[in-house]
Amino acid sequence: MPWKHISIARLEIANFKRFYGHHVLDLLSQPDANKPLILIGGENGSGKTSIHEAIYYALYVDSELSHFSGTDCYPQAVA
Repeated sequence: MPWKHISIARLEIANFKRFYGHHVLDLLSQPDANKPLILIGGENGSGKTSIHEAIYYALYVDSELSHFSGTDCYPQAVA
């Protein structure tokens, strides 16, 4: 089976795992500028795995992802 090229330009995350609120990550690489990869780094607990799981979640069917937990445990803002 031949491999297909997939590019993810942007990831929007809202209340998913470590990401409370709405976040937008630009994931465009710049192969013409010799920057063909996107590297994600950070300290433990900063959300690297959550980004990976959000991409996985976006690409596959919800029924396959019953082991993911959302942010239902975040406290609601009170006005």
